[in-house]
Amino acid sequence: MATTEATTKATGTRPDGLAQVERRENLLNQGFHLVRSGVLAPGLRVHRDVGAIWQLVTWGPSIAGGYRASAVRAPHQTAVVDDGRTLTFRELDDRTNRLANTLRDLGVDVGTPVGLMCRNHGGLIEAMVALAKVGATTLLFNSGLSPAQVSAIVAEQRPALFLADQEFLDKEPELPSTLRVLSTWSDDGPPGLAELVSSGDPAKAPVPAKPGRTVVMTSGTTSTPKGARRPQPHGLSEAASLLSVIPLRTGDRMMVTTPIFHT
Repeated sequence: MATTEATTKATGTRPDGLAQVERRENLLNQGFHLVRSGVLAPGLRVHRDVGAIWQLVTWGPSIAGGYRASAVRAPHQTAVVDDGRTLTFRELDDRTNRLANTLRDLGVDVGTPVGLMCRNHGGLIEAMVALAKVGATTLLFNSGLSPAQVSAIVAEQRPALFLADQEFLDKEPELPSTLRVLSTWSDDGPPGLAELVSSGDPAKAPVPAKPGRTVVMTSGTTSTPKGARRPQPHGLSEAASLLSVIPLRTGDRMMVTTPIFHT
């Protein structure tokens, strides 16, 4: 043991045997938390669990991968509820496939910046998932921004498309005439986002060559709003770490009261 400790201190690394033991212990610990939370359920629905994990392997641990995995694992469970409707994971997957394919037809591709300014509702989720399926760069605008701040961000970030709730468009921010603008929520008519979904190809969206990015625009209370890139998760280990300290369980319902563009 003294030799092992000396080797570790001298080289800064652990011997191969101990490193393998630690990796196995980490995997067992991660598996424990995933099983305890219900993410994995050995012996009950193995084929669906394997299918869900394959979606995460294929798509990566992104919002697109998460919803694709849920569509395979629990297609008929409720995914999103807002003031106007309820969507299952299968319905949301179908709608975001249609939206992703329509976005591609509009020229949105891997890395294309798209502005998104919404309050919490199903349209926001659909847009975020569809943009992730395309591999676009999602620019999440703070709903508290003034029209002048919105105009400044658009001028700086140059999104190819701007999706926003009608209440923010009614404030008439100064936007380039060439920028395509679509409503994501309107009280007096069908929103533009719904039209994109209904006209979209229902074929499964292909996995993009590169995962999309998410950039959160700051509130700009002390200066011009800046973009803060959200880090991309790297695997199930991060999910297991989260579940080890927050007692979330599969099937739990959550009311999201904080603005989603912050979280």
